[in-house]
Amino acid sequence: MNKAKKIVFILIYIIIFFSVDVFAKYNCKYELKAYKLTRDTSEITYTILRNISEDEYTNQDVVLTIDLNKPVYEIDGFTISEDRKKLSRTISENEEKIIEVEDISGNRKEITYTVNNIDKIPPEIIGVENGKVYNSNVTLEYKDNIGIKNVIVDKYSNLKLSVNDDYYDTESYKGTDLTDTTANIRVVEHPKNTKYYKYYINNQFKGETTNTQYTFTGLKKGTTYTIKVEAIDENKNVLQTATRNVKTKMFSKISATKNSSGTFAVTLTGIDSSIDNVVAVAYTNLNNQNATYPSIKSNRSLSVTFTAQAVTGDVQNGYYYFHLQLYDNGNLVDTACCNVIFKSTTSSSTPGNTLYKLVSNGNYQIIVTDLAGNKTEKYITIKK
Repeated sequence: MNKAKKIVFILIYIIIFFSVDVFAKYNCKYELKAYKLTRDTSEITYTILRNISEDEYTNQDVVLTIDLNKPVYEIDGFTISEDRKKLSRTISENEEKIIEVEDISGNRKEITYTVNNIDKIPPEIIGVENGKVYNSNVTLEYKDNIGIKNVIVDKYSNLKLSVNDDYYDTESYKGTDLTDTTANIRVVEHPKNTKYYKYYINNQFKGETTNTQYTFTGLKKGTTYTIKVEAIDENKNVLQTATRNVKTKMFSKISATKNSSGTFAVTLTGIDSSIDNVVAVAYTNLNNQNATYPSIKSNRSLSVTFTAQAVTGDVQNGYYYFHLQLYDNGNLVDTACCNVIFKSTTSSSTPGNTLYKLVSNGNYQIIVTDLAGNKTEKYITIKK
């Protein structure tokens, strides 16, 4: 063996020796393990959420969210959350669809959703043209495809007030509920650009509000007060001022109810001690009925029962207007008045057509709102 071969042999020996020593020192072992994979077969469940209840109409977009119990793949037309468990979609028009979702294990689920409470069509005001002047009575007709929620016919011109003495109202059959310590003032006409009102009594400022009615409290029975109202525009300028005198009543309250067919009871309570005689009159759209009560009960209350002469025909669509006159030693000192409807004549406004008649001169703002909040607005003038 020559010298070169010896050197190669020695190197090989050294390499083998050290390799065996390393394996022996660290005793390395390798194991191969097998894992059994199980497929998820659980059902996909979901809950459908809406930002607007499906039980109410809306003129806004509806945000639909599908809340899932586990992650799914994306669906065209929906936004998916980071954890892939929520699908969201903004819906601007009514729609009914079926979508299919799939999880990572291949499970699939059909989801049906319906949105049918969106309405963006405004109601119609029929019979008048916006901005037109009419020289005769005007009959309005308004309708909507889903139903009308509210109709406002606002007459504006010079500032005009109504106090709680103005009880006779054949249009709406409004009664009264008066007390000896309050006085109600109502704005029935106002300048066009009015934004709110300031209310005064005997030149003392009481408050400001956008409401067209204000109640003054803490007043004395049978006393005259001067009420002033200012109409204010959006720049806080006083457009107009109106005043009315109001005399508080000499009783606490009047109420009238229909007890049974053709029988009505009127109760007057808190009568002032100076009142010694009451004359009661019931007006109908046919004829009148009178009754005199010469004495007042010790508890200062009075109950009067009227029996209508007829409850058929036109009377069924009418009302009874009670007018009680209060006397002190033969002198008329106060009146108590209210109305009771036998049968309402107001047409249903949901849905379909409803009529409204304008008969007096003036400028009118007409606002019709449907159940979804859509509004239609017109301005007209009657000048006969």
